[in-house]
Amino acid sequence: MLPLAIQVHHAVCDGYHIGRFIELLQEKINDFDSSFNSTSYDISATAKERMNEMTDKALWVFSDMSGNCSSTISLCEATKEDAPFIASVYNQAILAGNCTCDTQTVTSEMREKWICQHATDGYPVYLCLENGIPVGYGYLTAYRQGREAVNHVAEISYYLDFSAHGRHIGTHLLAALEQQAKKQGIKVLIAILVGSNRPSIGLLEKHGYVEWGRLPQIVHFGNRHTDHLIYGKYL
Repeated sequence: MLPLAIQVHHAVCDGYHIGRFIELLQEKINDFDSSFNSTSYDISATAKERMNEMTDKALWVFSDMSGNCSSTISLCEATKEDAPFIASVYNQAILAGNCTCDTQTVTSEMREKWICQHATDGYPVYLCLENGIPVGYGYLTAYRQGREAVNHVAEISYYLDFSAHGRHIGTHLLAALEQQAKKQGIKVLIAILVGSNRPSIGLLEKHGYVEWGRLPQIVHFGNRHTDHLIYGKYL
């Protein structure tokens, strides 16, 4: 038996979210043994080789030695082999019910095509690694693609595995994506997000993004309605 206590602020969370959390937690507990054994096998073989490959191809690296344990955050281009992880992380955001406007979960096959399309469009998807292990991803998207007057503007998006929250990884991921944007000649970044996604709003405001637009109550999660926000920053 494992005691569990949950404390939330009702302004950003309600019974629906608690219910989804309990369901996901139970699924993780039920699958613990098989997942643990599978991960041990993968890391000792194919996954370890992939981790080394991603570390070698890192485009951005940050080492944090301030805590009790050192941590290295790096960024590399995602490939179709990363589609299962990326699908898993995005599905967490979908099931949370307040992080994205998508309401139906995605498959690895769907994300594989999506990764390839982003690369073809010149905006690759980037995998975020902590000590060589994937913990999230981010990407840029052309804003109003094909319109020359705004070809210096891009949309920024990022997602972390829920287990990686609270370790300031999002701060480093955001900084890395901004650096990649500058390399591509991007001068303005915008983030389009759901008004109920308070953690993401806090992260953006912490790094100098300002609310540039608000579309009131147009996002409908069943009976729950919230705003769609546009945050922006000049690089």
